[in-house]
Amino acid sequence: MRSVAMFCMILLLCFDAIASDIKSDSKANDAKKSDVIGDVCLFSGSPPSDIEYTKITRLKLGKGSFGSVADILPKFAKRARAVGADAVINYTGSQRFGFWPWRFIRPVLRGEAIKWNSAQKPDCSKIGGTTVSKVLTTRKAPD
Repeated sequence: MRSVAMFCMILLLCFDAIASDIKSDSKANDAKKSDVIGDVCLFSGSPPSDIEYTKITRLKLGKGSFGSVADILPKFAKRARAVGADAVINYTGSQRFGFWPWRFIRPVLRGEAIKWNSAQKPDCSKIGGTTVSKVLTTRKAPD
């Protein structure tokens, strides 16, 4: 009987943790969308070969529980800006399997932060990229 009560208590704690995560995510979604620092340019591959850039570092960001890639994209953009990036190449966002039940399927973003070599920054859409704000509004990944 004690083990059943213990199991029920653990189950309630898990559901409470998930519910609080959902509440905090829904409240923060509007703030996150407006928090995008600059507008990082995303490329699913690489920019045109005539545009020079320097690779800074690889980026990876995963959410602690289930949700959408759009939920963590503003934070991903902030991390890119924090390392001095103008754009992210080889960008991919997908649902991945986690270890714990509440992390069974979770969004994960990956890419390589880059900095343009020229003083004049190229126009993201003209060179085949997609800005973070456009991805958030259209809910469509970069081509």
